[in-house]
Amino acid sequence: MSNLSINLLIMMWSIIIIISMTVFFRIVLMRQKYTIDMLHLIVKEMDLKNPIDSEIRSFLAQGKKMKAIKIAQKIYGFTPHEAEDYINSL
Repeated sequence: MSNLSINLLIMMWSIIIIISMTVFFRIVLMRQKYTIDMLHLIVKEMDLKNPIDSEIRSFLAQGKKMKAIKIAQKIYGFTPHEAEDYINSL
C-alpha cells in the first residue's frame, strides 16, 4: 500500500469516528434533557418546593426576570434559553 492510500484510510476512519462520537454525544444529551424534564415533572406533580426556586420566584415577583434567569443559569447550569424556559415554567 502506498502512503497516499494509508493516509486516505486514516482520514476516512477519522471522519467515521468523529461522526460516530457526534451522534453518541447527541443521544446522551437528549437522554439527559429527557431525564431532567421528567425530574421537573415529578417535582411539580409531588408539589415539592425548592428553596432556590422560591428565591427565583421572589425575583420574578419584583419584576427582576433577568436576575432570576442569571440565578437559574448559575445554580442549575442552564444555557440562557434553558434558564428562561425554566423561569417561565415556575
